[in-house]
Amino acid sequence: MVLAPGGVTASVDIRGGAPGTLETALLSPYVSVCELHGVLLTGGSAPGLGAAAGVSAFLREGGYGYLTHYSRVPLVSAAVIYDLGLGSAQAFPRPEDAYRAAASAGSLLEEGSVGAGTGATVGKILGPKG
Repeated sequence: MVLAPGGVTASVDIRGGAPGTLETALLSPYVSVCELHGVLLTGGSAPGLGAAAGVSAFLREGGYGYLTHYSRVPLVSAAVIYDLGLGSAQAFPRPEDAYRAAASAGSLLEEGSVGAGTGATVGKILGPKG
């Protein structure tokens, strides 16, 4: 996760046969709003993208986001990997998980097989034993 409460300009290059993304249109150079407040890299396939709501809630509570006439709107982009082959197919990141991660950003650094990369593999075209 990357938090940029003050807003940053970012871009994206999407590849793969079935990319799972959220709000990547915000990263186009042709949009009128060139401000992003968070990027979430998550696991859990498509259901894992819902975790971005937790990052957005954290930023909104802090008063961060794109200023509109009515309120601030935190803009959070996300990308997900398909990692459901490891552990329970029902154990995907939820908004409350991402909220807690955002709240502890900068205070805890876990290394090893944790987070979105836990079930990441490559070369699956030949199967798991390929």
